[in-house]
Amino acid sequence: VVLTAFLEAAVRLAAPLALAALGETITERSGIINIGLEGSLVTGALCAAFTALSWGSPGAGIIIGALGGAFVALGFAAFVIGLNTNQIITGTAATLAGLGFTGVFYQARFGTTGTVLTLPVLQSFSLPGLSKIPVFGSAFFEQAPTVYLAYILAPLLWYFLFRTEWGLELRAVGEEPTAAEAAGVRIRWIRLLATVFGGLLAGVAGAHLALNSGTFIEGMSSGRGFIAIAVVVLGRWNPI
Repeated sequence: VVLTAFLEAAVRLAAPLALAALGETITERSGIINIGLEGSLVTGALCAAFTALSWGSPGAGIIIGALGGAFVALGFAAFVIGLNTNQIITGTAATLAGLGFTGVFYQARFGTTGTVLTLPVLQSFSLPGLSKIPVFGSAFFEQAPTVYLAYILAPLLWYFLFRTEWGLELRAVGEEPTAAEAAGVRIRWIRLLATVFGGLLAGVAGAHLALNSGTFIEGMSSGRGFIAIAVVVLGRWNPI
C-alpha cells in the first residue's frame, strides 16, 4: 500500500515535467531553445486556475491554460524567430514576464490576505483492467487526464519525429537549416509552430499543477520549466 501510494504521487508530480519536456523536445529539435518555458508554465497555471474558478470547469481550465502557455511562447517566438534576438536573453525575459504578470494579476484579483485559493480539482479516473494490476495498476492507471495525455504523447511524438516526413523536416531544420532551406523547407514557419507547440504543452503542465493541487500560489512552477529543459537534454532530445 505504501509503495502504491508513493508511485501514484511520483507519477502525478512527474506529469508536468513530462508534458513540458515533451513539448520542449519538439521545440529544440527545430533549433530553438526556449528558456522561457517557465513563463509558459506559470502562465498556464494562472489561466487554468482563473478559468476553473470562474466557470467551475477543470476541463475548460486545461484548455485556457494551454492557450496561455502558447501565447507566451508565441511572444518569445516573435522576437527570436521574427527579429533574430538572442534566444537565452529573450527566454529569460519571457520567464520574468510570466512570473511578474502572474504575480501582479493574482494580487490584483485575489488580494494579499493570505487566504488559500480553492479550485475545482481535476478528477482522476481508472482504466478498466489496467488499474487492477497489483501494486502498479492504481499508481499508473488511476490518474488525471493530463497524466494519460503524457502517456499518449510520448510514443506519438517519437513516431512523428522519426517516422514521418514532417518529423524529418523538423529535424532537418534543427540540424542542417541551410540544407533544409535549400530543399524548400519553410524554416521560420516550422520553428514557429514547434515553439508554440512547446509552449502549449508547458501551459497544460501548468494547468495540471494548479488543478491537481486544487490551488494556485505565486511562482508555483518552482523552476519546473528549467528542470524540463534539463530532462530534454538528459533524454537526448528523444520523446521516449
